[in-house]
Amino acid sequence: MNGSQGGARTSPEVVVTGMWPAAATDISHLVAAGERAGAIVEALSDLVTVISRDGRILEVLGPAGDEESCRVRPGMAIEELVPGDVAVELKAMIAEVLAGNGPRIHTLELPGTSKPREGATSSHPAEGQRWFDVRMASSGTDEVTVVVRDDTERRRAHDTLRRSQQFFVALAATAPCGIIEVDGDGRARYANPQAEEFLEIFALLDGSWLRTIEAEDRVAAATEALVASAEHRDFVVEFRAHPAARSTDDDRVMWLRAQGRPVYTGDELTSFVASLTDISELKAAQAELDRLATHDALTGLPTRRLLEDRLSVALARRLASSHGVAVLFCDLDGFKAVNDQLGHAAGDELLVTVASRICGVMRPGDTTARFGGDEFVIVLDDIVSADAAAKVAERIIAAVVEPIMLHAGEARVGMSIGVAFDSGSSSEELLGRADAAMYLAKQQGKGRWVVG
Repeated sequence: MNGSQGGARTSPEVVVTGMWPAAATDISHLVAAGERAGAIVEALSDLVTVISRDGRILEVLGPAGDEESCRVRPGMAIEELVPGDVAVELKAMIAEVLAGNGPRIHTLELPGTSKPREGATSSHPAEGQRWFDVRMASSGTDEVTVVVRDDTERRRAHDTLRRSQQFFVALAATAPCGIIEVDGDGRARYANPQAEEFLEIFALLDGSWLRTIEAEDRVAAATEALVASAEHRDFVVEFRAHPAARSTDDDRVMWLRAQGRPVYTGDELTSFVASLTDISELKAAQAELDRLATHDALTGLPTRRLLEDRLSVALARRLASSHGVAVLFCDLDGFKAVNDQLGHAAGDELLVTVASRICGVMRPGDTTARFGGDEFVIVLDDIVSADAAAKVAERIIAAVVEPIMLHAGEARVGMSIGVAFDSGSSSEELLGRADAAMYLAKQQGKGRWVVG
């Protein structure tokens, strides 16, 4: 009797031969191995069969309840299961395996036997077509064990992925915008032809293409991309690039807009993907609109609005200087006669020439503006006195009085100038005093300057 407190222990299974227990053989390990093998077969999703040398099904081992298993029954010939040419291939494999040439692996392609999937299109490979991986090994002198795995869905998925990759590669290659992928260190992993043209990315992995971007813009763009990655959102940045900076002395600048998205593997940032659009023409148009808002369309000089801004800045800066600010209010003498005699086109041509002559005698830091009609106003920043401003007025009068050759003929005009010097007035007061002094100069005979 067993004296332990646990459950009864099963005695090992034995086979008794003859009359003596000493001849008994312990086969429990064989039974256990068989049970494990059976469990493995039942757990497989593959069809496992035993086939004779002549191609007849001897046994179907699994999987239980599988559609293919139910169709494959012992006693069937393989010609009943597959087309004749496929049966010939399988019998040839059986012969090779039984001849001692080792296990064999083969892929069988079967013609369409099932209905197309709902919603399938003609662009997809034949929906009824099926593929099977067949693995065969000898299990006796006249039989082989065959494992059949349906590989149809994997192949269809692979085909769908391949066609999707081909589509996106073609799309990226022909896209009118640049497409680029960079890692967190700025090394380019991919650039389509348009991106290569924009940035001249010759060495995709060294990151040197970043040098084509203006340093200030490069820092701003990198900062925005990193913030976007931390917040898991898309980003849009604009930057200036020098496409030919790496290969020539060409100093042209291209404006690019990058619309990007961080890419993650799990929670780890792996790269950034962005589209690049050339917005150089847009930026040029915006700059031209800004210029037209602050510069005269005919002469290119600043308008009254920009001059008043610059005068306010000069007066504010004067507080930190021992010098003052002067305003010269200039009005052409005889301009109406040129318009009446030679026409308005000649008048416009004359105004452009006068503007050029005035700018030719001014200091680089001074501002010359067209107030409208034939009036020009000049701001002399950081000038020592009214006498110094008057000397500038004399140079302007001398430059303007010279004959001007126009397409319609020769023209002669003069200039009357009002000078206002200040070390403490407002911009409005200073402009008003210069305007009043100009009218006084005209009353005194024109072609002269008057300090107001």
